[in-house]
Amino acid sequence: IHDHDIVADETWYPSGNPHYVTQGIAVGSYDGAKLTIMPGCLVKFYTTTNASAGLLIGNTVPGELIAVGKPDSLITFTSNAATPAPGDWYGIRFTSGNRPTSRLSYCVIDYGGTANGGAVECSWGASANVDHCTIRNSAGNGIITIDHDGRVTNFTGNTITNNAKYPLDAYCNNVRHLGTGNVLTGNGLDCILIYGRGIDSSGTWLKHSV
Repeated sequence: IHDHDIVADETWYPSGNPHYVTQGIAVGSYDGAKLTIMPGCLVKFYTTTNASAGLLIGNTVPGELIAVGKPDSLITFTSNAATPAPGDWYGIRFTSGNRPTSRLSYCVIDYGGTANGGAVECSWGASANVDHCTIRNSAGNGIITIDHDGRVTNFTGNTITNNAKYPLDAYCNNVRHLGTGNVLTGNGLDCILIYGRGIDSSGTWLKHSV
């Protein structure tokens, strides 16, 4: 059972499966704190009031999430409901204090994300590395970058499908971070939603087949 904020380095192991998250958990402290989730972990989020159970990385103070699975030993984040439904839990949110080394790799993120959010959120300048993940069954976007230049980086080999809205969005200056080998179909709106503002860094917008 995980019912506390992470204020010192902590590691979750598959020997503890399933890991139950009962509330919103903030990862970070003034000295910095890192949550490491090992390959093969199964993390189940309680369905709470306003779907508030989830992970919040770097909420104004330094924090880091390292969830790096393997092709044959995925990390799964999902609902604890007997009959899961989109939006059962809040999702994984990276915000202003997040370290850019945070990474989601070989993860399955299922049923997280509210109607106005996403299963993975990057806001207030936060960036997170996302590769070889499957993100599905969000009540909103698969990935949302909602405020002040949030972005995903090293974005390769992901499958984002069966989400109610867009597979992902991006500020125009950050589309260049979207890499190759991604499958972005089967969502409510099979498009990449691009926000305005200026482009101040050179880069290339790749063909993503949506």
